[in-house]
Amino acid sequence: MRYCINIHMEKLSQNKSEHKPRISEYLDYRKFMSDFYSYKKSTFPHFSHAVWSNKAGFKSRSFLRLVMLAKRSLTSESIPPAAKALELNKQETEFFINLVNYNQSTDFKSRDFFLNRLMKTSVAKKITPIHDSYRYLTNHLAPRVQTLLSIDGIKKNSAHIAALLKASEAQINQALEALESLHLAQFDSQTKEWKSVVENFQISSDLGNVALQSFHQKCLIEAVEAISLKPETRNFSSLLLVLSEAEYKAVLKEYDQFTDGLLLKYQGAQTSESPDQKIYQINTNLIPVSQTLIREQKTNTSRVQELNDFADTQQNEANL
Repeated sequence: MRYCINIHMEKLSQNKSEHKPRISEYLDYRKFMSDFYSYKKSTFPHFSHAVWSNKAGFKSRSFLRLVMLAKRSLTSESIPPAAKALELNKQETEFFINLVNYNQSTDFKSRDFFLNRLMKTSVAKKITPIHDSYRYLTNHLAPRVQTLLSIDGIKKNSAHIAALLKASEAQINQALEALESLHLAQFDSQTKEWKSVVENFQISSDLGNVALQSFHQKCLIEAVEAISLKPETRNFSSLLLVLSEAEYKAVLKEYDQFTDGLLLKYQGAQTSESPDQKIYQINTNLIPVSQTLIREQKTNTSRVQELNDFADTQQNEANL
C-alpha cells in the first residue's frame, strides 16, 4: 500500500476582476487570458483589445482577442510577445509556454508530456512539507480545517468551522492547536478568527507511517458511511485490472499525474464564482485481491502460486 496525502489550498476570491489572476492557477490558457483582460479592464477602463495587442507588438489589433475566443492559436513565435502582454515574469512565462503546448496538443502522449512539465514548474507548486505528520494527523479533521481557513468570505472561528464540518468544537480546537504549532495557521486577535499561513502543503508518503494509516482508515470509514447519501451527491466506482509489478508501479505514476492535473485545474481562481462549493475528498485504493497468477503456456490455463501476496481484508482492517 502506498500512503500519500496531497492537499491543496486555494485563496478563493469573491470577485476575480478585483484581483490579478495567477497563471499557475489555470489549466486553460485562454481562460487565463480572458480573466486577465477582465482584470485589466476593471483596473484601467481605457484598456482595450487594440491596446493589448499593440503592447505585445502584434500588427493585428484583434489577434489576442481571437486567440482568447479560440479562433486563432498561439505559435512558438507568438507565445513570447503574448506572455509579455500578459505581464508574466520568467517563471510564469515558462509555465505559460507549457500550458499553451498542453492545451494545443492533439495526442495523449504530448499532452501528458506537457502536463508533467507544468507540474514540475516551480511556480506551479510552492509546497510546504509537513515533517511532523504524527501531530498533524492526530485529528483527521485537520486537513479539512486547513482548507476552510484558506477560503475567503466565511467565518473562521471554531464554532462556525465545527458546524461546517459537523464536528464537535473540541475536535476543531484540537485541530487548530495542531495547525498553529506546525506554523500552518494562526489566530488573528483583532478579528477573533483563524487564517491559513500557507497555500500548499504535502505530507511525505512514508510507507508504514502509523499516522497516515490511521488517517486513511478514518477516511475509509467515512466513505462507507457516505454510501447512504443521495446518489447525486457522491460517487463510488470499482475497477479490476490484471497487472504485473511493473504495471502496478506505472498505474501509481499515472494516478499521481492525474491528481496533479486535478489540483492544477480546480484551483480557486477557476471556481471562486460558484455559489454552491463544498469540500470534496477523493479516496482511492489500489490493492491486490488475488494470489500471484502463474500461467501455463501449453495448456492455456492458470494456477495459483502458493504465496501470501494479499491480505484478508476482514482480518486486517486495522492495517489500512
